[in-house]
Parts: sequence; structure tokens; C-alpha cells
Amino acid sequence: MGFGRSRRARDEFAEYYDEDERELKSGVRTRQDRTPSMLIPLTVLALLFLLFLLAIMFVAGPVMLTKTLTELASPVGAVWLGLFLTFYVSVFKRATSPAIISLLLWLMVSLLGNSFVSKQLARQLEAPFEDQQLTNLQHFDIVILLGGGVVTGPNKDAQAGLSGDRVVQVARLFHMGKIDRIVCTGTHSVPPFKGELVQAQAAKRLLTQLKVPESAILQLDGTNTLEELQAVERWLASQPDATRWKIGIVTSAWHLPRAMRLATALGIEASPIAADYMYQPFRREPGIIVPTAENLMFSQRAIKEWLAGWLNR
Repeated sequence: MGFGRSRRARDEFAEYYDEDERELKSGVRTRQDRTPSMLIPLTVLALLFLLFLLAIMFVAGPVMLTKTLTELASPVGAVWLGLFLTFYVSVFKRATSPAIISLLLWLMVSLLGNSFVSKQLARQLEAPFEDQQLTNLQHFDIVILLGGGVVTGPNKDAQAGLSGDRVVQVARLFHMGKIDRIVCTGTHSVPPFKGELVQAQAAKRLLTQLKVPESAILQLDGTNTLEELQAVERWLASQPDATRWKIGIVTSAWHLPRAMRLATALGIEASPIAADYMYQPFRREPGIIVPTAENLMFSQRAIKEWLAGWLNR
């Protein structure tokens, strides 16, 4: 039985090389002709890309062109171009699976990295707080500053992170006379590096550097939003006058819906105070054309908040 398979294999190879020999004698390479040359398609693609850049130049000006080229040269832009090139070549090579996979990935990056799409996703979360003005807020006995707005720099000092506007908003409210005391929450959610401050400690240090008295700041633990609010619930339960307090919760606008839902579930009666908005009205920018890392981050945040809501976290 093994001999029969070997013989059939030799016969197939012999037939393959016989076909090669016939093609050489006839001067016609039929098997190569089955794979179309990519020279013309790639030339057409290069010309279309050049026209694309010229259109940006004439419609939006040299500054927009420079910014667009910068985004195209970034890792996200390079991956975006690479995925489209893979799809384009796969179509001409008749490689169905790579064409489908690269097209789906290209569409995902194009949509989630688009500034209009990502900011609209953020707006769905932030819409209830769009018109909030600090000057119109009531006075609060206690404001809970959720962790995530500060980081520890290489100099081992606190500094504002990507969501550092949370800390700024609290400092502004305090100096406007709208806050009596501040509760900073949060601790390490991953193993810390040497000298790294916990979230609550870093927030407290930054607030004191912004001229908020240390005596007005309290620290509580918690590795995530739920644990932070559970720590707040336990602390409030130990305070005899807590039921009469006006309480506010400060966090990023896109994070507020989840924070308020969890606070309500824990029996914490509080008002939302928004900071760190992601949504901005439409404007011409490279992210409308080329996906950017910032827009992908915005989309990721929005998707994370929705997933946490579905998982009741």
C-alpha cells in the first residue's frame, strides 16, 4: 500500500516536470500566467495615493497635508496602510482568506480610529453632562475623587495623567468654595515599581501642591471603581452625620455613568461632577481621514465602559 502511494507521487512529479519541459520548448509559461503581474495594479495604487495627497493639499492646505503625512508615518497609520495593501494585493493574487481578514481588520481600524466615530462613541456616554458648569454646581460637604487621574513620574513625584483633569476640577471647586472635604480613592491595581505612589496618595500630593489644605483631604483604598466605592460606602457608614451630607463624585465624563450606577447600587446618594471630556465638536483634522492612536484610545475607553455595564462592573 505504501509502495502504491510512492509510485503515484513519482508519477505526479514526473507529470509536473514533463509539463515544465513542454512549456520551455513551446516558449509559453502557462503556469506563471495564472498569477497576474502586480506591476500595473501597484502603479495604479501609487498614483491614486498621490492624488489623495494632492487633494488634501488643495482642499485643506499644506499644514493639514503635513499632519496627515505624520499620522501615516506613525505606527497606527503604517499598520492601516499595510492592511489595505495586503487586501489590495490579496485580491489580485486571488487569495480569498487573506483578503477577507485584512479587509475586516482595515475596516475596524478605520472606524474605531476615526475621530468622528470615536468622539461620537464617547458622546453617548458624556451627553448627560455636556452642559454642566462648575459655577452652577451646589455646595458639597464631601467630594469623592475616584482614582485614575494621576501617575508617579520617574522622579517619584505625583503628576497629572491622561485623566488628570479630575484633580484639576476638584482643586478648582475647592478654591471656588464649593467643597468642604475631599476623599481621594484608589490604590495599586498592578504590582508597583519602587517608589510608586498609590493613586489616593498621588492625588492628595497633587492637590496639596495646588494649594488645597492637607487637612481637607482623606485617602481610601480600592483597586478599581467598584472597590473604591465600596470603601467609600464603609467609610460613610462609620460617619454619624453622613446621611445629611451633600456628596459629589468626580471622575471623567465618559466614566461617570458607570460610577454613578455603582454608587446608586451601593446606596450612596451623590451628584455627578464631570471632568476630562473626550467629545469635541467636529473640526477638520487628520483623524477624519487617517486613524490615530488617540482616537483608538477614545473608542477603547467607550467600549470598555459599555462592556463593564453589561457585566455589571
